[in-house]
Formats: sequence, C-alpha cells, structure tokens
Amino acid sequence: MPVDVNALCVTFLLFLNQQGVYENLDTCPPVRVIDVSSLQELACGGSDCPAKAFYNLDDKTIYLSNELDLENAVHKSILLHELVHYAQDVTGKWIHHDVSECRSYLMRELAAFKVQERYLLDNNIQHPVGRQLLMYRC
Repeated sequence: MPVDVNALCVTFLLFLNQQGVYENLDTCPPVRVIDVSSLQELACGGSDCPAKAFYNLDDKTIYLSNELDLENAVHKSILLHELVHYAQDVTGKWIHHDVSECRSYLMRELAAFKVQERYLLDNNIQHPVGRQLLMYRC
C-alpha cells in the first residue's frame, strides 16, 4: 500500500514541534510527487543534478521525486528535510540578515540536515546525511 504523504507530513510536523526549533506548525504545505526530469527542472534549472526533493519558496510546495520509496526511513527523511525548509520559511527563519546569501543558504541546509539526522537516529539508523553539506560551496 502506498504511503499517505499527507499523513506522513503531519507526523513530521509533530516531530518538528517536539524538537522545539520550529514550534506551532499545524499545516502541511502541498506535497507533490513528480518525475525526476521535472524535479531537476524546478530544483536545478533543468541541468542534471542529484536532487531527490525540493521546497519551492515561490509556491510554498514540496516536490518529491517519484523514485523515492517512502516506505524507506532514509527516503522519508528527505521529506522531513524539505519540511524543515518550509518551517524556516513560514517562521521567518529563512533569511539570516547578518551573513551573506550563500552562508544563509548553508545555515538553512545545516539546520535541515541536523533535524533529518535526529529523526534517523531516533529510528536507530546511522546514516550521516549531513556529510552532503561538504559538497556545498559559496
């Protein structure tokens, strides 16, 4: 049976509220599952990129690759990562005015990876997703 993405999103909102960083979240953004080429168009301007998901600031929607298996906890955590970006947006934590735009981007990613890793560790999964941040550059 396919995973109910909206129910999973609500579960993750509760998780975020419990973490205490993003509180009082009670509404999930729209979540759309799309093919990889459409996702790459949105996330990377059409160039080949490793994006598995993307939070679109313009339409406040999370886009997930149709190649994700949402029965898999690591793949589920990708939705959580994007939900952190949504939370950053709606709680006013998207922009860090005291640093460059690129550094602000890195800080957003670091925060999302930390929450993602916390979720995985809470599920007894050692998967250091935050290592991906080493590939990011300003």
